[in-house]
Amino acid sequence: MQLFIGGGTDYQEGYVNLDICQKPCDVRGDIRHFPFADNSFISIDCHHVLEHLGRDDAVLAAGEFLRVLCPGGQLCLSVPDIIGVIRAIMSGEIDWAHGIEMFYGKQDYEANTHHWGYWGGSLKELMEGCGFVTMACKSGMKYRPSPTIVYIGRKP
Repeated sequence: MQLFIGGGTDYQEGYVNLDICQKPCDVRGDIRHFPFADNSFISIDCHHVLEHLGRDDAVLAAGEFLRVLCPGGQLCLSVPDIIGVIRAIMSGEIDWAHGIEMFYGKQDYEANTHHWGYWGGSLKELMEGCGFVTMACKSGMKYRPSPTIVYIGRKP
C-alpha cells in the first residue's frame, strides 16, 4: 500500500489518503499518531504538511513515518524552503503577502498554521536523526509557486 498525507481536496487514486481535517480522505488522522500497523506501506508522500507541526511534534511524525514504512520503503516529503522564500521575496519573484503566508500558513482554519520552518540541511538532519537514509534532499524546487525543499529517504 501507498500513503498520501495532507492532500486536502487533492484525492490521490491508488493511495490511502490521510488528512487531519479535509475531505475527501480515506482516513482522518494525525501524522503524530498514525492509526496503522508497523510496516504497512511501501511509500509515503507528504507534501507541505510537516511545517504545520512544531519541532518536537515533527520528530514524532518522522518516527511515525519510519514505523509504518516497510523496510526499504520510501518517503517523499516536501516543505516550504524558508531561505528560498526570503530570497524570492527580496528578488520580487513572489510578493510579500505570499511570502508571509509561506512562513505562517494561510490561517484560514486551525490546522492551516505553520509552526516551524525548514531549510535543506535542517530537514535532512531531522529525518536522518529519526533513522531515515537520505536518497536526495533538494532546495530550490517550486510548488505553487513557492520555493520548496524536496526530501526523499528510505527506511533501512
